[in-house]
Amino acid sequence: MAGHPAKSRAVKVLQVGCGNFGPAHISAWQALGLGAHLYVADPDPEAQARARGCGVNQRNITSDFKAMLDHVDIVDIVVPLPVHLPVALAALDAGRHVLLEKPATATVAQARELVDCARKAGTKVQIGYQLRFHPLSMAMKKLMTDGVLGKPVYLAAQYSGFKRLRADSGVLTNDAVRFLDLARWLLGTPPQSVFAELRDDLGCGAAGLALIGLRYPGGVVARIEAGRTGVGHHPDTVVPGAITTHTLTLVGSLGAAEVDYHAGTLLHRRARFEARDGIWSPEFGEVSRRTEQACDWGDVMAQGFAAFLDAIENDTVSPVPVAEAALEMAVLCAAIERSSQTGARIPLEAGS
Repeated sequence: MAGHPAKSRAVKVLQVGCGNFGPAHISAWQALGLGAHLYVADPDPEAQARARGCGVNQRNITSDFKAMLDHVDIVDIVVPLPVHLPVALAALDAGRHVLLEKPATATVAQARELVDCARKAGTKVQIGYQLRFHPLSMAMKKLMTDGVLGKPVYLAAQYSGFKRLRADSGVLTNDAVRFLDLARWLLGTPPQSVFAELRDDLGCGAAGLALIGLRYPGGVVARIEAGRTGVGHHPDTVVPGAITTHTLTLVGSLGAAEVDYHAGTLLHRRARFEARDGIWSPEFGEVSRRTEQACDWGDVMAQGFAAFLDAIENDTVSPVPVAEAALEMAVLCAAIERSSQTGARIPLEAGS
């Protein structure tokens, strides 16, 4: 992809952490022409070797992230979830802009602390929900905003099949949150209530299956599945050795659209129902298909990083705001867990 437009002063980025997902972040910064201004902090020798293998200069690699905070503009946090908050707070206290991998925090209390600290710091914070920046997601958003689909009625998303399960974060916070965030972005509003089932049927210590039903203002309903809820249709484009299905469907009063992220396609069908002689029958219009098979997830991440750089340069709102993508998401995930534990539909208060 094309690099980000040149700045009057080179932006310096400190990436904290270089585990399994670290090379993808390094590649995205390099794609934006910031490889020479990228620093990596990780105390693990294997992680440092990984960074060197990605082309990071040894002089730009350190064990102590705090020692670099006064020398950079952006802190990109790619560490395990339990240490997200302390690293983010240190970066914000130093007056740095923060890009934080998803999920932002482990608890609602932590999310509130993060939001409060970000407001006091007055710097930009972006949460790493990169699916918003996929060209097919943006094409779906345009169908919505242009009114092509009509009034939204139903949203369905599935990230299922067979992929590795992490004990530190189950499929709710590792996979389902991607589509929970995407639904929030597409519909422009948080849900009003949630009913969910989380299962650890493998006994691995974290949910390996999530079934989530949501109600949104205006009568829109959604169903989100994650984990072992399907056979898997494609080799996963992010996780090696996984076979998964990664789809999003949005139905409106004037038709429906479906994205298959692994196949790289968006299918849009114009259709609406008309009543004739007591029978509601579909009236079909045109069908269109868009293909983005060459789209690489590294490019998608770089697009998200580029949007963050634009927000910093132009002093505009972060494209994935912390209050929305950290606090709202933490409240929603807590409600999902409570619904699964109690078997009840959980209402969500606006602005909580």
